[in-house]
Amino acid sequence: QLGNDDVAEPAILRCYSLNLSSLSSSKDDNKQNNDAPVLVDSVSHVKDVACSSAQPVQSIPIPLKPFSRKGDKGHRSSSRFQSKDVNTLATDILVVQTNNANGGGDEPRLCLFRTGSIHVVDFALPKSMMQSQTFQGFHCVGLENAVGNRVDIKLVKADDTSQKTKIVRSEITLVVHASPVAETALCAIESALGTDGDEGSATLPLLIRADCIRLLQQMWSSDKDGDVPSGVEDIAWYTLTVILLKLLLLGRKSQPAMQTSEEGSGELSAWEQLLQSDFHAAFSEGEGRLLFGDSGPNDVSPSHHQDASSMLERYDGELSSLEFAHKINMQGDVLNFKKHIFDSLHLLHEDARLVSKSRGNSWTRRLGSLLLQLSEQMSPLMVDFEDHYQRYLGGSRCVSTACMTPEISLEEKCRLSSFGVAPCIMTWVDSMLQVDSIPVEEMDFGTAEYLKLVEFGLNGACATSWMTIRLLSTLLAKS
Repeated sequence: QLGNDDVAEPAILRCYSLNLSSLSSSKDDNKQNNDAPVLVDSVSHVKDVACSSAQPVQSIPIPLKPFSRKGDKGHRSSSRFQSKDVNTLATDILVVQTNNANGGGDEPRLCLFRTGSIHVVDFALPKSMMQSQTFQGFHCVGLENAVGNRVDIKLVKADDTSQKTKIVRSEITLVVHASPVAETALCAIESALGTDGDEGSATLPLLIRADCIRLLQQMWSSDKDGDVPSGVEDIAWYTLTVILLKLLLLGRKSQPAMQTSEEGSGELSAWEQLLQSDFHAAFSEGEGRLLFGDSGPNDVSPSHHQDASSMLERYDGELSSLEFAHKINMQGDVLNFKKHIFDSLHLLHEDARLVSKSRGNSWTRRLGSLLLQLSEQMSPLMVDFEDHYQRYLGGSRCVSTACMTPEISLEEKCRLSSFGVAPCIMTWVDSMLQVDSIPVEEMDFGTAEYLKLVEFGLNGACATSWMTIRLLSTLLAKS
């Protein structure tokens, strides 16, 4: 416990990291004697945080480890229903930073830290409550009695010499309860980025989650009209797509010229010329549109979708995830992070197709509309993904997915995926069912990408895909 019970005193929260011994790690990997005590090899200092009070809180889900047949440390081989880390919240640190600690601000602030070194977000009690007659003039000085995601916040009136205190029991959460698809998408991004141990990779998904909650709260409390298009069914998903579009369509620091069919030649390949031709544009609007299908009753045409690019300008503060991505871009290239995010959302889209009967088509429509829009912006470099989503959406879009139309030059376009070809879970299932009747080349084409994922790590949020792959692989395995 930091500080005094009555007066907030400057203090230091010193964070350490426990390095487990190799003996403890091997026991954990082999799943033997899990009740044995954990052996600590060494303790290393991580960071000092200036604050007046601190408490542990559980407000963010633990990143889901990827699925893998290896089942080694950093992966899991069991299904969602048997995994201990599903629906488990990480223990983070909530601190009260005083005026001196936060750079001379007006009032102390509540700050959430992950592992002591990653500043996730700042919290504040509702303005309506703090401006009421009961709490007017009070500010936070301490934290007590934390249990799960709830904590007692101690308030003191600034100009009261008697130091009269008030206690407010508060819930601290960054879980998007309002939208299951948005929460699962965030879990998929965290599984792709937050499980490799790199601090930069772990920071970005936390900032995306915090930005989503913060922007969603501002939109709910805003009296501005026209911020969200009419007919939006899922405001939380709309908010998340605004953030992801701004992040994934962020320009690169420097890029080489787009590769062509011949090195040193400025000529486009025959395929690229076809994609940029008038014939392709006419086909997409004519016979191609009929081929891909008509718009559904709950969809809208892209031309009638409101552009959300200027929406963020009407709200306070810049997106912390976008600011972090800009810093990464100045140091090198943020493309690797973009690929991880896009691929995780695509794999979640494929996973949702397997359970469309129970979830309905809302998940695939929302995810597909976002991914199709990103693929179209990077065309022709992502024509395989564009074709993949077009087969299910046609010329329609989900109205709950935000729309942005930034001007991206040909030199700034890049492939947002690390896959050589768009993975399709239905193609994998079909190939496995015809394993004895199709040529080896077709079999390899239909199963290659998912076979690599199963070996090196399938996104931890795609439990249905993992169970399907394990089941069919076992049933149809050749003796």
